[in-house]
Amino acid sequence: MVERVVGGHYKIVQELGRGAFGQTFLAQDLENPTYPRCVVKELKPLADDELTLREAKRLFAIEAQVLAKLGDHPQVPELLAFYQDEFYLVQEYIDGHDLSKEIESGQSMSEENVVKLLRDILPVLEFIHDKNVIHRDLKPSNIRRRKDGQVVLIDFGAVKEIKTIVLSATGQPKPSIVAGTQGYMPPEQLRGRPRPNSDLYALGLIAIQALTGKSPMQLEEDLHTGDIVWRHYAPQVSAGLSDVLDRMIRSDFTERFQCAREVLDELEANIQTRVLRKLKRSVVGKKRRRRWWPTIAAGAVVAAGIGLFPFGQAIVRYNQANALALDGKYREALDVYDRVLETFPNAARAWLNKGFMYSQLKLFEEQLDACEHALESDPEMVEAFNCKGLALQRLGKSEEAVAMFVRTVELDSQFYQAWNNKGEALMTLGRPQEALDAFDRAKQYNPDYLFAWNNRGNALVQLERYAEAVASYSAAIKIDASYPYAWNGRGVAKREQQRYERALEDFTEATRLDRGFYEAWYNQGLALLALERLEGALDALDTAIAVKPDYRAAIVRREEVLEQLGQ
Repeated sequence: MVERVVGGHYKIVQELGRGAFGQTFLAQDLENPTYPRCVVKELKPLADDELTLREAKRLFAIEAQVLAKLGDHPQVPELLAFYQDEFYLVQEYIDGHDLSKEIESGQSMSEENVVKLLRDILPVLEFIHDKNVIHRDLKPSNIRRRKDGQVVLIDFGAVKEIKTIVLSATGQPKPSIVAGTQGYMPPEQLRGRPRPNSDLYALGLIAIQALTGKSPMQLEEDLHTGDIVWRHYAPQVSAGLSDVLDRMIRSDFTERFQCAREVLDELEANIQTRVLRKLKRSVVGKKRRRRWWPTIAAGAVVAAGIGLFPFGQAIVRYNQANALALDGKYREALDVYDRVLETFPNAARAWLNKGFMYSQLKLFEEQLDACEHALESDPEMVEAFNCKGLALQRLGKSEEAVAMFVRTVELDSQFYQAWNNKGEALMTLGRPQEALDAFDRAKQYNPDYLFAWNNRGNALVQLERYAEAVASYSAAIKIDASYPYAWNGRGVAKREQQRYERALEDFTEATRLDRGFYEAWYNQGLALLALERLEGALDALDTAIAVKPDYRAAIVRREEVLEQLGQ
């Protein structure tokens, strides 16, 4: 390439891309001692007659002023220079990658990451819309993520109108094509009349593409409304987020959210599932973190329970109890919940949270009583049916527990934790095929649900379908490689396939992750025994017994090994 310098000091380094209407280059600023990189865009109007060029230059100057004004925001590239006569724009270079690298065809992004993406982009749209600017060409390739993780909006569509300006027969300027990208443009933009919420439409489709792995052109429209139909491609997505996205992509702009702030407010009010799951997992027992529990979040009542606790003191106490629960101070939390219930005896959420406290303290009769009180206060409270089922399961009443979990999923078919809990209860009843069906439903609604994959492996082992079990445990390990029960389960399945060396590797990893996992030590001993490595088997069995002195199976096997060793 012949060396080119734009504006006397922007040295072209390489071409980044080209199209019918111009080229984009990576450049260096020679006037800056550090030679920072920047982006030079050369725009080429379709026509080159004097009137067209004059109009294009006028619009170009206006657009440069707009971009300069937007550059005050850290998530919009700064405009460094513009050269009106040559149609050059020089902008800040965003070192990173565009979102199309993250949103791959056929691959779905987690709901948590999609919500985070929306929360990252919506404030930028709020900013530019407040400046009376519409992006007009939001799509994955026009959203770049810096190396520090921050997203940046690039390639505003109004610049494309400058590239494509022509004059009508009367000499009036008009765009020869509509700025934007097919699939991401709503009907009003296709008609050449974009609005601020046209950007919300595009962002909603980007989120749906991330959740489904389907590009907008692969999605169908409702024949009656013209709205995009997508939910069947992502049944695992919560109803709250689905409702928000549906409203973002209404074909009728009057039925759409009118501004970015409305979407943000709706997200804050309704889309909490993933964040709250992290809070719940922080208070679930360390050994077998596998069940869903009620929401325990300091301040949650302010967002969701003001009507439940109308007086300030009750709100304060409720939040105090939640904070104590998060700190693992379950008995103290119970005392504070009781004080709330003295004032509001029908506060279903407080009863439900009490049930959780009792479960953590292994007081399952009390848990059952608290969950029943929650149902008396709110007979349709889905979480309370699940809570009652868990209590019944721990009390050895598995048939009754199954009935509670069935009722739970009748009320909310996408309550994947309840499907998993139903499967666990069915396993205790010796019904592995029915349990497998339940675990399959759990992973259908949440493909990343670790415990459904692990429990599915357990059911497949019971059904003697060992190859499928290995695959299921492997999926669990892919989700969380630090979960020792998946390693142990996969080892059991491999041992049944007589793949003893591979089984031993899995048992060894399980015991590395949890030194007190006596079942894994026992299984390691069995694998070593099958490999005729008696001394190693004896050591593993000794460790299992040291952890659990009354572990009868390990004691019997140890005696057999000692006999073989002649001791």
